[in-house]
Order: sequence, then C-alpha cells, then structure tokens
Amino acid sequence: GTINLSRDANGLFNQQGGSNNYSVSLLNPSSNGILLNVTQSDPNDRVRNIRLIMPGFNGIYNEQPFYPPFIDGLRNFSVLRFMGWGATNGALIYNWRQRATPSSASQTHGLGVAYEYSINLSNEVGADPWFTIPHNATDDYVLQFARLTKQTLNSSRKVYVEYSNELWNGIPTFTQIDHVQERGLALGLDSNPTKAGRYYTAKRSAEIFKIFEDEFGSEKYRVVKIIGGHWSDDDVLIDIIDALKNSTINGVPVNPFGINATAIAISPYVGNGIGEDLVSEGVVST
Repeated sequence: GTINLSRDANGLFNQQGGSNNYSVSLLNPSSNGILLNVTQSDPNDRVRNIRLIMPGFNGIYNEQPFYPPFIDGLRNFSVLRFMGWGATNGALIYNWRQRATPSSASQTHGLGVAYEYSINLSNEVGADPWFTIPHNATDDYVLQFARLTKQTLNSSRKVYVEYSNELWNGIPTFTQIDHVQERGLALGLDSNPTKAGRYYTAKRSAEIFKIFEDEFGSEKYRVVKIIGGHWSDDDVLIDIIDALKNSTINGVPVNPFGINATAIAISPYVGNGIGEDLVSEGVVST
C-alpha cells in the first residue's frame, strides 16, 4: 500500500509487503500536527501496524510512551487534571468496553486518551491524577475505572474524582448539563430544571464517590472527592452541597451513604490576555 504524510511532515511511502522502517523529518513543527493518509491498500494484505516513533525510542516506546522533555515540563505540578484528555465535555460513552485503550488506533478521537496513559503519566511525573467521570457512565464503568486506578496508580498517590465537568455550563457542546437536568426532572428531584440538575449532580456524585471509596477500601483516604461549582455563581455550590446533606429529596435517594465531599472546585481560568501582557512586558519570550 501507500502512505502519504502532510502538514508538519511530508513524504510518500510505498510498501509492497512485509514490514519496513522509514525516516520522517519535521522541519517546521507547529500546532497543525501530522496528517497521515493511507491512499492505497491491498485488501488481501492491508496496510497495518503503523507506528510513528521518535528516533532512539524504538525498543522502549511501550514502556516509556512519553517524550522526556514533556515529562520534565510537568514535574513542578502536584495534580494533573485529565478533563481534556478524557474528552469529558459532551462525552457519548456509557460502558467500560467503549472506552479508549492503549491498543486503540488513536488517542485523539472522541473517546479521549486511554486511562492507562493518564495513570502512567501521573506515576512518571509523581503527581496525583484528577479524573472527570463521563456524565453517562454506568456504575460498572465507574467500578472498573476505580479498580484500574487502585491497581495501577502508585500507592503513594491520591486520585481526585469529579462527576463530569462544569455541569452548570449551558454552552451547546456541554451536553452534560442537559443530561443532569433531564435526569433530575425525571426522578422528581425538583420541578425547576436548574435545581433538578444540581440535585442530580449531588446524587450522582455521591454514588460515584461511594463506588471509589468501596473499591479503595482501607485506602479510601486516597480518594479526593470533588464537587465542581462556578466562581461567579455561588448558588451552584450551595444547591449541590445542600443536596448532599440529604439522604433523600422528594422521596428520591440522594446521599443515603452520608458521604462527604473532600473539596470544591471553582472555575477560574488563567491566561488569555495575561499571557499576552507577560510577553509584551518581556517577562517571558513566548
């Protein structure tokens, strides 16, 4: 078959069968990435097992998948939040078998990066991972995730657990707010969609926290239970935390476990114009 590379790399490679190695140069790396197209493939001997590997890493990329400068750039951080890597916003995933794995064809599709890589990175950097559970995830999904984390995360590390991301945010791509409001209304937690969504957020958060704590057992102190709010609207957190105090609301179980959150997370962002100012003032070069 034939493979064509474009954007930050270029090359046309023809392979008649078997395996081979080719060298690829990135002359002007940018944020465009590398586009790889399979332009021809024999259906009886298809193009497969494509790997793009940094020179010198051929024999170790499975055990050491991260480029050392990338690791070094993260060592000053004590917690790594994997919301983006987990493709949390608008996630369509329900079941554990749907998730990305290290053997998936890509780590950049709609399922996000495999949790194994996130845990591996946390262990390598020496940081605590912060995971945002997909809003549609089943109890079994949460259990399998908790089990994987317990088994593979360094025992000296904690795990931060949060139900989805910004469940108060109504922008169109954040379909998770529709989910919690629909579930809250359907269960009869409240007749107001906003309140119902916040109460359901408390309910599902408590359920997720309980699954993680049960799986970690005597080490449940390692589970940091996060409730997400909004820095400019304290009613979000007030409603969720007040709901967590209740075993039931309108006869619906919310937190019969009496489980408490460890911490709250608000949502300020640092950057944008601040970064531009630092560059213009000569504090940093880029």
